[in-house]
Amino acid sequence: GGFHFIFVGLVRLPKLYRNFNEAQYKFIFVIALPYTDPSQFQHFAVYLAYHVIVMWFVKCRLMYRKQLVPFIIKVCLYF
Repeated sequence: GGFHFIFVGLVRLPKLYRNFNEAQYKFIFVIALPYTDPSQFQHFAVYLAYHVIVMWFVKCRLMYRKQLVPFIIKVCLYF
């Protein structure tokens, strides 16, 4: 679960992800989304997972958001 803190910190470094492509954003969401299950993880881990997802979604380029929404929904339904 330590990924939360890394991804929360990295989202504050725009130079790091300035050239991210859609696949790199998907990688972040694939890691964070399983932690949104409150029956599997403690409340704080679930909260941080949602925080990571929201922050990275807001920070990603607008042109990727349209493609990421169905992907995020698909991954959510899987878990």
